[in-house]
Amino acid sequence: MKKSLWIAGLFGLALVLALSQQVDAQGPTLSGKWFVLPDGKSAITLLTLNQSGDSITGKWAPPNGEASEIENGRVAGDTLTFSFVQDKKHFDATVHISSGSLSLDLIGPKKWGRPETIHGQAARGNS
Repeated sequence: MKKSLWIAGLFGLALVLALSQQVDAQGPTLSGKWFVLPDGKSAITLLTLNQSGDSITGKWAPPNGEASEIENGRVAGDTLTFSFVQDKKHFDATVHISSGSLSLDLIGPKKWGRPETIHGQAARGNS
């Protein structure tokens, strides 16, 4: 009886590990450097991402200014969300992942009474 429970437990563990590797392999792998070009701008921002499961950490480094730590980074399906503080201003990002590129919407502090939205595209850079 104990031997059959032990074998069943090992089989269950092997099945869970196999499925978790399959699910992880199917999800987007975002770790690395991304070059972000906001619409209407010519300067590139460097977005460095580190992915562990559905959790994302990293830095948002604009061409001018200090790099900011990414906070609350999460991947769900083909969408990444995170926030950061740049020059004492809070930004929330929603990123749509598609075929090795990213489409970003950044919502920043209010400007003229309305939140400012910045759109941009990102391409993977060399690590």
